[in-house]
Amino acid sequence: MREEIYYKLADAPPATLAEVAGVEDEAFAFLAPEQSVADYIANLAGAGLYSAAIAVLAHALPKREAVWWGCVALRHAEAPQPGSPSDAALAAAEAWVYTPDEQHRRPTQAAAAGVGLDTPAGWAAMAAFFSGGSVAPPDSAVVPPRDDLTGRAVAGAITLAASQPNAGRSTDLFEIFIGMAFEIARGGDGRHVAA
Repeated sequence: MREEIYYKLADAPPATLAEVAGVEDEAFAFLAPEQSVADYIANLAGAGLYSAAIAVLAHALPKREAVWWGCVALRHAEAPQPGSPSDAALAAAEAWVYTPDEQHRRPTQAAAAGVGLDTPAGWAAMAAFFSGGSVAPPDSAVVPPRDDLTGRAVAGAITLAASQPNAGRSTDLFEIFIGMAFEIARGGDGRHVAA
């Protein structure tokens, strides 16, 4: 049996990622010496600590891949109506993923405001907005976002999507979402995970 290679997971100690992600205290009990990030995430998920596993994954992936993961997961979970505010927010985040420049990052803030930050799609759009540049208005002094904000927004979007009343069994969704992230970490697009 071959060992999976996760090209796109951070080469940081799992304890560092857990600290940055702000996981609950219980999740730190699953850290072990010489443990890979993938093994730590798998152990968290195996113990039912899905929110912690999602948070660590959202910080372990590069920002662009993390935002893409959020978009793929949300489209799987809620399939927003074409032309709806949720669809517009996801489309704005996806546009930034396809072309990660300032011209595509800046509109994600307005798209998030259009759907609201009480929605998964709003947080996915904010994840793209927090990816770099400035969070201040365009004609103001540059105020860079904190480096952890994209990961926190992605984790929030995915956790919120799995917790929606119409989401079905959240345990199943969490497992599907984690599978999507691992596929992305292997270099895939996250869309080919069995539902």
